Amino acid sequence: MGGTAVVTAAGAPTSGIDGVVSISAPASYLSADAEGAAAHLTAPALFAASRGDHSYAQVAQAMSKSCGCAYPKVFLFDGSLHGIALLRDGSDGPPLRAGIDQLLARALR
Repeated sequence: MGGTAVVTAAGAPTSGIDGVVSISAPASYLSADAEGAAAHLTAPALFAASRGDHSYAQVAQAMSKSCGCAYPKVFLFDGSLHGIALLRDGSDGPPLRAGIDQLLARALR
């Protein structure tokens, strides 16, 4: 749900957000519409999810494709890990952490 909130917030025209990391985000939650807001993102964005974790992988792909930023990245992993579990030291953690590091370097230029 945090990924949904951050994409929605970053999609606002005057958000001041420099970069977005969305992990296992649903397309919407309560009144937050991340999928709609993704088209208005201008900050670099990274979307990550597991292919076996409900529909979150499809949402990550859809948000990346509609993203209005010049730097949308998508990380899709096998299995069904959700949220911060993807950052643990298994096979998914190191590449995802490296992707986040790259996004931060780009966003903080």
